[in-house]
Amino acid sequence: MTKFSDVIDYVAGNGFFYLFLIFLVNGCNIPVAMMHTSAVFISNTPKFRCYIDEIDNPNHRWNHNVTRNNITYIFLPWREGKQSYDSCHRKIYNTSSCNEANIECIRGLVETNASYTSETCNGSYVFDQSVFKSTTVTEWNLVCDRTTLKTISTSIYFLGVFFGSVIGGVLSDKFGRIFVLRIASVISAIIIALNGISPNIYVFYLLQFLTGGVCMGTIMSSVVYAIEIAKEEHRLIAGLFCNILFGAGCALFSVVAYFIRDWRNIEFAVALIFVPCIIDVFIMVESPRWLYGRNRMDEAKQSCKRIARMNGVKFDDGMWDNLNDKPKSSEESHNSLTEIFVRPYSRFLICGVMFIWAVTSLVYYGLILNGGSLAGDIFWNNALGGLVEVFADITFYFMVLKVGVRNLVATTLYIASFSCIASTIVAQTGSGNTALETLGLIFAMIGRFGTSGSFAMIYIQCPQLFPTSGRTTALGLSSMAARIGSILSPFTIQVQEDIPWLSPVIFGILAFFAASLALTFPRTSGRPLTMNFDEAEEVFKTHYQKNVFPRIPFMKTKRVTAETDLEETKKMVSADLPSTAYTSDC
Repeated sequence: MTKFSDVIDYVAGNGFFYLFLIFLVNGCNIPVAMMHTSAVFISNTPKFRCYIDEIDNPNHRWNHNVTRNNITYIFLPWREGKQSYDSCHRKIYNTSSCNEANIECIRGLVETNASYTSETCNGSYVFDQSVFKSTTVTEWNLVCDRTTLKTISTSIYFLGVFFGSVIGGVLSDKFGRIFVLRIASVISAIIIALNGISPNIYVFYLLQFLTGGVCMGTIMSSVVYAIEIAKEEHRLIAGLFCNILFGAGCALFSVVAYFIRDWRNIEFAVALIFVPCIIDVFIMVESPRWLYGRNRMDEAKQSCKRIARMNGVKFDDGMWDNLNDKPKSSEESHNSLTEIFVRPYSRFLICGVMFIWAVTSLVYYGLILNGGSLAGDIFWNNALGGLVEVFADITFYFMVLKVGVRNLVATTLYIASFSCIASTIVAQTGSGNTALETLGLIFAMIGRFGTSGSFAMIYIQCPQLFPTSGRTTALGLSSMAARIGSILSPFTIQVQEDIPWLSPVIFGILAFFAASLALTFPRTSGRPLTMNFDEAEEVFKTHYQKNVFPRIPFMKTKRVTAETDLEETKKMVSADLPSTAYTSDC
């Protein structure tokens, strides 16, 4: 008698067709990575100041012999508390004492410390175009009193990702990995292109929300598909492909933005990069493991036969006929969202996983979005961050073989916690010091290294923790929780303008607690994938009954399977007990 995992291993053979499929399906993460980090470039805030008619109007007679430094010194108020010039206001001098109101008169007033009044820019600004010809910030004046509008645009994208995570996961579990991947990839390319023709910030908000939702559908389906078609010994590298190509997408985005300095054309370029992904997903077969878990036995067999044929393996009908883990449709409902929360151990585990994802995302995107404020070139910093991700994924691949996924999730979060606290100390003591600013950049990259490794590990860990019948739903819920962190990230960066040390301290503390929680999870390395929630609940129960920390919430819990659930419900009804016995432990 054989298990379905044995069939997957057999049809994979020694060929590389399924590895090629894994690479292709994860290729969609390259343009998705660009959209996830797009705010770094398309919403970049360059240096700016108020529009000064006397200087900036080419028809005005004052526009001669005035350097940029002179403009700053003469016309911009000095902010004592922040030790910088105020770009959101300009000085207004009383020129009644001058024979003629001109720049020489204004210079004289400045040198004699004459009094002045300050007024806002009234929505008119001059932006530095030496780095970007156009961004959403420069086109819609998202500075000063409109800065929050820029922050909202980034958060709205991740709000779309928030909803897309759970919806994409549920749809993928219900209709299939490849079906959702095809629909999501086509819609993603169309909506990203529409981003590039947004007439105003409010239409851009709507398109950002939709972009985040459909892009997340591609990630949800692709990472689970990769893990489900991989041989057990290659499951780890299949999951890592997602994060490796995500990091590669971040690095490639720097190249795209370097040569295309206009934000609208950058959007069009990312939409074109989605086209090869669309072609790829239409030549792929549906996940045989998903088909098998849904009792679509003939389709699962045909999918396995096709994979075997492409790998040069003769399909063994005898092995298929001797399968002893065929799913029973009556064991549980097809509502995977309900199934994952109705069981106490599964419920506790998904809540813990969601917390870790939220913290990892908060720190990860906080460090990414802060890349523009780091010392050095913005293109190089972003590319370096992407390369650090690739390096982290490759490094942790070899480490996980020794220490396991669970321990590495905790280790990477501890690294992120340390680097965030260390960077805070450096930032508070190293302003203006080149050596300490460089050290701050190093700590930021160490933090990126840690959170990249954490993302890589939890993307591998989550699908392996939960059963086939709800694997994408679990991944979707986790990713949805992660979007809470990513939605908050832009606001934490904005807070740094007033309290520079607060954000990294919050990052460090939360990362420490998340790392400690991760150590309580069941091990997944070398363990077979479960097929249904009843089987998974037994695994979780066995693990947690040996673990002191999470045992308390479940000490009186007897329910393990759907059958025992029914018996307990009958007892509750007969005893006229309230029906709230199984509330969430979150």
